[in-house]
Amino acid sequence: MPLTESFANELADLLFENIRLENFGDAFGLDAPGSGAYYVRLHTASPTYSGTFSNEATFTGYAAQYLNVDSGWDVIEPTGETANVAKITFPECTGGSETITHFSLGKSATGTSPGGQPGGDMFIYGQLSTPRAVTSGTILEFDVSALIITIQS
Repeated sequence: MPLTESFANELADLLFENIRLENFGDAFGLDAPGSGAYYVRLHTASPTYSGTFSNEATFTGYAAQYLNVDSGWDVIEPTGETANVAKITFPECTGGSETITHFSLGKSATGTSPGGQPGGDMFIYGQLSTPRAVTSGTILEFDVSALIITIQS
């Protein structure tokens, strides 16, 4: 079901800047300011609609990175695109090698979900504009506005 441009923008504001959507949530939006976060995770292939974690990065040293909901993202209206407003740095690879092609956002640092469903805590995923090779000694960083998310209208 397609979303209108206006609703896609309002939904992006709610999800990424915690700006209240009229008649949805409480006076603070979804959560009190400063209390929500997404974990950014890396993948070697698309997590797909099912939100599979079987292709999450496994290089030694890898850990998902925490980014606040209301201070880590910026919604660019009227496009509905959302971009990271802080550099995201993953720990140094100390072993193994992979090519990272996708990222995802979820509510936990691991691929487990409260109900045991695969992908149960993955909300959104996207493809990197350029795949990134990771080998021992690599510190993978994403500059400001490097991760772009679009809520489809």
